[in-house]
Amino acid sequence: MAKTCVKGSPTPARLSARSRELWVRLHAEFEFSTSHQDELCERALRHLDLADTLQEQAREAGYMTAQGARALSGSRDASATALKFLTALKLQTDEEQQRRLGRPSDTGWSRQRAQAIAGQ
Repeated sequence: MAKTCVKGSPTPARLSARSRELWVRLHAEFEFSTSHQDELCERALRHLDLADTLQEQAREAGYMTAQGARALSGSRDASATALKFLTALKLQTDEEQQRRLGRPSDTGWSRQRAQAIAGQ
């Protein structure tokens, strides 16, 4: 049975306890407005779970063995994939959303720059 997190999105049951906690924290801090964003978040967390599992398998098999090396490689790939999913979410705080990238308008310049523009 899925739990409901702070913002109302159900917590996926297939995630580890650690990932479920992260799901709740992410949904509490950021606004997920579409089911597409929930899906990306779930996929990212599932890949982090996979990376943890493979890391544990590598430790048990021995890092210098062939089986351990394969598990480490898979763990690295799963971590990279999770990072790509998290990047695709474009999570931003309210401050980051308010600050626009690029060249500021006339009122957004520093005082010295604004005086130089006015003097031209």
